[in-house]
Amino acid sequence: MGRKPLAVETEEVNVNLVLSASQQRPAADEFADMFDDVDWDKEMLAFDNEAKAVHKDEKYVPRSKRYVRCRAEEVVESVGALSRPQKASPRAWLAVCEPTLTLADAGDIVNLVGDFDLSAQDTPLKLTRSDGLLILHPDILVSSTKVADSSHCTRKAVLQEIIRTIGGSTPSLLYGNMLHSLMQACMLEGRWDDEFRQSKIDDIVKEHGGQLWTIDVGFEKAKEDLLNRSKEFEAFAERFVGDKPKVDAFLSDPRAVDTARSRLAINSPLDVEDDIWSPRFGLKGKIDVSTRANVVDSVGFSRRGTAPFEIKTGRTNAGMEHRAQTMLYTLLMSDRFDEDVDSGLLYYTQSNEVFRVQAARNEIRGLILARNRFATFLHRRMTLTPAGWVPQTQPTQASQPPSGLRAGECKAEADDEGEDEALWGDVDVPVSSQVEGAELALLPPPIDDERSCKRCYVGDACMLYRKAVEGDEAICDDETDPLQLIYAEKTDHNTPAHAEFFKHWERLISLEEQELVRFKKEIWTLQAEERERLGRCFANMSISEVKAEEQSAKTSVHRFVYRLRSRNPNGPSLLGGSISTNDPIVVSLETPSILAISRGFVLSLSPVDVVVGVDRSLTGCPQTKDVAFNELVFRVDKDELAAGMGRIRDNLVQLFPPDADERRRSLVVDLATPRFRPIEEVKHADLPSHLNDDQRQAVARVLTAQDYALILGMPGTGKTTTTAEIIKALAQAGKSILLTSYTHSAVDNILLKVKDAGLSILRLGNRDKVLPSLHPHTLTAEDYARSLADIDNKLLRPQIVATTCLGINEPIFVKRRFDVCIVDEASQVTLPTCLGPLRFADSFVLVGDHNQLPPLVRNDVARKGGLDVSLFKRLSDAHPAAVVNLTHQYRMNSDIMSLSNALIYSGKLNVGDDRVGGRKLDVRKDLAESCVEPWVREVLDPDRSVIFVDTDSLPARERRNGSIIDNPSEAVLVAKTVSALAASGVDEQAIGVISLYRQQIKLLSQHLFSHPDVEILTADRSQGRDKDCIVLSLVRSNTSGNAGDLLKDWRRVNVCLTRAKSKLVIFGSRSTVSHVHFMADLVRLVEEKGWVYALPAGAADVAETVKLEIDAEEEKPVIRRGGGALALKSPLASDILNSL
Repeated sequence: MGRKPLAVETEEVNVNLVLSASQQRPAADEFADMFDDVDWDKEMLAFDNEAKAVHKDEKYVPRSKRYVRCRAEEVVESVGALSRPQKASPRAWLAVCEPTLTLADAGDIVNLVGDFDLSAQDTPLKLTRSDGLLILHPDILVSSTKVADSSHCTRKAVLQEIIRTIGGSTPSLLYGNMLHSLMQACMLEGRWDDEFRQSKIDDIVKEHGGQLWTIDVGFEKAKEDLLNRSKEFEAFAERFVGDKPKVDAFLSDPRAVDTARSRLAINSPLDVEDDIWSPRFGLKGKIDVSTRANVVDSVGFSRRGTAPFEIKTGRTNAGMEHRAQTMLYTLLMSDRFDEDVDSGLLYYTQSNEVFRVQAARNEIRGLILARNRFATFLHRRMTLTPAGWVPQTQPTQASQPPSGLRAGECKAEADDEGEDEALWGDVDVPVSSQVEGAELALLPPPIDDERSCKRCYVGDACMLYRKAVEGDEAICDDETDPLQLIYAEKTDHNTPAHAEFFKHWERLISLEEQELVRFKKEIWTLQAEERERLGRCFANMSISEVKAEEQSAKTSVHRFVYRLRSRNPNGPSLLGGSISTNDPIVVSLETPSILAISRGFVLSLSPVDVVVGVDRSLTGCPQTKDVAFNELVFRVDKDELAAGMGRIRDNLVQLFPPDADERRRSLVVDLATPRFRPIEEVKHADLPSHLNDDQRQAVARVLTAQDYALILGMPGTGKTTTTAEIIKALAQAGKSILLTSYTHSAVDNILLKVKDAGLSILRLGNRDKVLPSLHPHTLTAEDYARSLADIDNKLLRPQIVATTCLGINEPIFVKRRFDVCIVDEASQVTLPTCLGPLRFADSFVLVGDHNQLPPLVRNDVARKGGLDVSLFKRLSDAHPAAVVNLTHQYRMNSDIMSLSNALIYSGKLNVGDDRVGGRKLDVRKDLAESCVEPWVREVLDPDRSVIFVDTDSLPARERRNGSIIDNPSEAVLVAKTVSALAASGVDEQAIGVISLYRQQIKLLSQHLFSHPDVEILTADRSQGRDKDCIVLSLVRSNTSGNAGDLLKDWRRVNVCLTRAKSKLVIFGSRSTVSHVHFMADLVRLVEEKGWVYALPAGAADVAETVKLEIDAEEEKPVIRRGGGALALKSPLASDILNSL
């Protein structure tokens, strides 16, 4: 009887790793002829044998789950006979008979893929060149393309992974993408004729019009080129497409004679651009075309199955990188389609050849080793500490560098003959430090090859990291050495201060990046029900409605819209977790089991269902074609947008290349003094007469700024109006303006004030995020689909171009530069994010208030390191003379203004209009006095412009579920107050409810379901908004005096206190919140002014509360009107969300 098959468990198994030296490390030249004797038709990777059931009654385990997840307890090296490790606790121990297969340290997570029996604790599990695979850090899903690209230089591939450069396309890349799209369309439609291809080419050229514009290629030329380059597609179909291989459908194989070549028939395409995650192998990838194919070998053996079909538009070489990518895709597809995928297809459009790429054991082993190396460096970034990355244990002999190499050194190939060896040799192997506790490198070592380094497109970033992060002063002592000349050219202009600045901010970005990926692994390591209990998943969901796809087909993110409902009618409310409207999500199939079939965003949320907009069909998977619609079971997991951090990191990198703006670098890094022309150059008549003195001074300062100007707008002082007048003044002076902001709404609010001024405006971005009244100023696909001259008119002529700070990846920025860049809400934008748009202008204006919302940062270490210090704050502290303060406010009455004036602004804030200072809430007293409960009448009293409603006398304690906190009794009090206000004649649209706690927002939305026009806002979303009456729920109330971290953020509380025009009602526990210094000052202030009202016992009688759980059959989901309704903000990832 064979070994017992693996019963896959999600729990981590403790395993000892013994690195055995009983087999000598192979010499380098052993790999030189690796491929010469490979039988490409018989050397197959049979992973389907790794977990076959021995007993017929055993539960079937899908291939994607046939692995054992382990934690390494100890890593030692054994010479000679194998011996059990000293630690007594492990459940199993693994003998790695080939040390190059693992780079693991104690504490690392590994996956064991193979036929291992964990029950035999006295016998070592053996990992050899021929048996089993070890996947290091499997929760880091490494791009298959990056693994393939790392064969020559791992450092280059890692830099590509962590830096997402924004820039123009190249003809070869663009034509390659268009040919990909054309080939995919032909395969999906099964049509290859000239008429069909011409029609598709017309559509494809229109879709890529903006990119063609950036490389100055006309539409007709592009169409002609595509038609010529695809002329062999029909011949390809006649030869290779069908049910059975045709007599001439030979697969190309340079190692075989014609009589030994296999033949191919592509039966049908299954999908295109299939995005697959494989936690088993720690890989991810996007397949060009997933196909069903039939291959018949030279002796007549026929194999039908699934295979990846990769399209290559360059020269035909079937090189290592292409073959490696295709081989790794076989692993991904074996997981996705749950079948043995032993080979892939590699198609070259130029020669019309198809290569069959066998997933041979030796090659897969080498690629997994390359993947492990790659993952090691990404893992170090994800476990970065304030001091850097330090090994968890002291080095062992197993960690010493290979013979003949210094620590950290790598072998560089002398010529192309070493390409294959590099993939599975010992190059780039990260080695532990020789000094205990020393920091290890976060990037692989450079290869220092002159030809490669000179033409490398990440060369600027590579050299920058080498100088700033790794501390290299020079590559060598010979100043005439070609590599040293390259290094000097790219780094000599950066001073030690520049290097330290980059190192500091790059580390802060890496620390914050950890927060975006820390929970992602739960999607595959935790059962759906378990993650649902943590609030980060909706489990056991089914489709209740498929919405019209046409309404969202214009966006890649929301191509498909579904309403999903829990299959458990008695299940928990969907509002009880941390998933909220606008959050990114990933949808997986539980039955049948398919991980991450689609990604998108939450469009709306109710207690019983969720509406999601996703990029791929939830019902179009080939695996579901025989499954009844109502039997499909889904899980919806909260996703993370870690990839967006690469764009933010690129903003930082772009400050330091040799061709970057030296003056901008000096202003930002060296804090050089900004220059201004004499104020006398501005004519008084040019300044708008309807502005106050502060606002006119701000306009004048901008008009004279040669470098930058800063405008600090206190609450209600008219920042938006002032910014609009600045734009008009700059436009009148003939300047071109790039307007950006943290949010789409802030950009639109400014444009609304200038759109009727006769100025030419271009609003970039997704039309779904833009106000309908501004749609005439946006671009559609048709605007890119006419001609280059027409695109010129659309992109180059408008004087004002507006987008979000991360919306700078549009084609326009390849060709256009602006006179001035204006960043609104600049105090809310992280410094690296803010740097992005600034590089496209000669000077800039930052508008904000660092006493209000700071940049959102989740990582405590990053925040303490200064990631929440905006560029606005940095520059205003360094050069106060460059700041113009707007101090006259037109929002709050005098009582409401007095709170922030005393607590924040040291009395600098003034009422701009006496009528504003004396305003009161218009409440009909006759209706107010009819309120049943006396305490409600007291709260509604219009003479009480500010009232702190103390809940200490009530049983109004907070409710906690893990990290989720709300306060049901306080929600009842708020609901009663809002209902009374509405009943007393206050317009619902004039009422706003604010809380700093997301869960309280959800709770309040249900209590106020009968008041759909009342906006319920987080502190972040309330920024820039105001209401006649604001009701603030502080939530925290407990006997321990724990007021939490949110109330410690005085800037966020300041925003909440300054949104009301006529009345501010604050509900909270005076005793609890007073444990925070700022809140204690607030409580003392309202006590001194007599603005505290202690609620009587019983005010929040639970019997009178609004029912929270709404019967879905009786109540429809609430549709709230108003721009900020339930629009909840995420931390730094919101920088990324806002750009979509």
